[in-house]
Amino acid sequence: MEKRRYLLTGGGTGGHVYPAIAIADELRRREPDAEFLYVGVKGKAEEKIAPKRGYPIRFVSSEGWPGARPSLSLLRFAWRLGIGVIQAILILRQYKPHAIIATGGYVSAPIMLAWVLLRKLRLTQTKAFVHEQNLMPGRLNLLIGKLADRTGVSFEESRRYLPQAEAVGYPVRKEMVGVPREEARKRLGLPEDARVLLAFGGSQGARTINRALVDALPQLLQDPNIWVIHGVGRLDSPLYRAEKDTQDRLAQISLTEEQRKRYQMFAYLDPIEDYYAAADLVIGRGGAGTLTEMAVCGLAALIIPKANLPGDHQVRNARALQDGGAAEVVYEHAQRTNEGLIDVVAGEELASAVAHLLGDTERLKKMREAILNFGDVEALGRIVDRVQQLATGRLEPLPSRPVPKSDGPVFAEMTGGGLVSYLGRHGLKDIPARELEYLTYRTDGYLSSDAWQTRNVGVKLVGLLQLHDHLELILYILQDKTPASRLHRLLGGDYRQVGFIRRNAFQVLRQLNVWNPQVRETLLLGFEDPYFEVRSNAAQTAIFFSEQIGDDPEILAAIRKLMMDRDFEVAREGILAMGHFAKNPDVYEAMRALYTHPNWRLREAVVLAMTRLVERGVLAPEKVAEELDQFLLTSIGFAPRFHLREKMLHLSQTLQKVKNAVPPQ
Repeated sequence: MEKRRYLLTGGGTGGHVYPAIAIADELRRREPDAEFLYVGVKGKAEEKIAPKRGYPIRFVSSEGWPGARPSLSLLRFAWRLGIGVIQAILILRQYKPHAIIATGGYVSAPIMLAWVLLRKLRLTQTKAFVHEQNLMPGRLNLLIGKLADRTGVSFEESRRYLPQAEAVGYPVRKEMVGVPREEARKRLGLPEDARVLLAFGGSQGARTINRALVDALPQLLQDPNIWVIHGVGRLDSPLYRAEKDTQDRLAQISLTEEQRKRYQMFAYLDPIEDYYAAADLVIGRGGAGTLTEMAVCGLAALIIPKANLPGDHQVRNARALQDGGAAEVVYEHAQRTNEGLIDVVAGEELASAVAHLLGDTERLKKMREAILNFGDVEALGRIVDRVQQLATGRLEPLPSRPVPKSDGPVFAEMTGGGLVSYLGRHGLKDIPARELEYLTYRTDGYLSSDAWQTRNVGVKLVGLLQLHDHLELILYILQDKTPASRLHRLLGGDYRQVGFIRRNAFQVLRQLNVWNPQVRETLLLGFEDPYFEVRSNAAQTAIFFSEQIGDDPEILAAIRKLMMDRDFEVAREGILAMGHFAKNPDVYEAMRALYTHPNWRLREAVVLAMTRLVERGVLAPEKVAEELDQFLLTSIGFAPRFHLREKMLHLSQTLQKVKNAVPPQ
């Protein structure tokens, strides 16, 4: 029998690497003479994991998709991917694998694009199997999944996006199952009668989980029978250094020497199966790999899903387990810190949830039993069967099954813009409380994003969802004067919270309809904002809160200043606002100076303001009527209606109405 060659690719994080390793391990068990080659990106998870598991590795150039907006990052992405494809072509032509096993992530892009190109040119006979772990396929798998010889998905529901795919489940390494608890605890040095909490956020770690767990330690370790194992991850980037950040946070809490012995911190948990076997409760993310491993091991889980991933698959996975009684879910929320707005979970909240579960042995037992229903121990064998069929040219036909359909709006599948559009059209009517909780969680994820476009969506959602408890975050955004990046400033930007965000934040203040001293101070800042749309919206917000503002002299002075603003849009809103606030007829002099202003929109605003002042009794109708003929009525607005003349007619009608309503002296 010919010795077969398999090429594995996929990675960046352990969530993409371990499925490929699981498939390779089973293939190697079935075909001891088979050859394997892992292709990845240097510096990523696969560089350490693949060789440790006995698989040779080669590297290609690639990096994550930076978004479609023209930028230096996009140019760098294209350059690195182009080099990676050339490197991948050379590898494929040299290695000549019988089958490629791709598990997703940008790491697999060069190999799969090279394979497509070579196949189009009829320069390769290699077959390709693509596996998608998550419910919502990533960009690459959406493209390549339609061209591969067979695509497998972990969830039946994923076939809505890849109709030609086969639901094969998630591959879990066989050694993951069946590790005796007593042996695992002995190897890890844990007491047999301890209640063990295992917490980790994947191979790279999760800032939210790491920080929340450390903050929870003083409360958790008060129980002398609780031991905590903490996998902080290997992430070491300018934005977050997992080990250092965790160590710094540990130094700020007070623990006794005995308590510190019951807390064990590791950068990486290996072999993970020992830690699973030893644990009574696991805190983790909601990725398909982590949850499937928990399921086949029968572990009670407390899930902290990461928000705003494609299809929001982590939240959907977590909620599915929660609905089945197999897990509890704790959601992140946006919070103002000295780092800005970031996703957090309060340590007290996490400690309370953990203590409640660890103290309820009956609940833990039911959760362990329930989660077994979500584990598919046959998935690995099913997937390897398909790969071997591909390699030998005996692939079974794709089973004929209807494509799942969705009933009603699936908010998790909507983009941020889609959510804004839907809520703008339909409002909150008929949205269940559970979905509102999810949408709030989604909003928090947007607000804490590093991308201003995403934060802007979060700001809009705060208003549409009427999240009054987020008022403090909106005020923070409006008050945040952190300078933009140097490049952004060179292109005309000012602050990190860009003008569009600040403008929309003032609109949200009107939607939330809350007036307090903090809103007042923020409004005064808005009048002085460097971006004209923000000043304009601040004036509109003042009109909205005119009853609450009353005779506030500071606000009135600021509005009078806006009337002379250099931008006519701001001046227009200032004039309109003065119509609502002015108490003294002397404002008439400022209005009179604009009767013949060259911009007809300003003259129109004067007419509207004077109409309001007459209605409020600030201006005498006789005085205004005497000067109407001094008003310049020309307009260059190409519209089917003469707006300025209409406003003047309305002013004349108001004058007559007010005069008629005044009884003769």
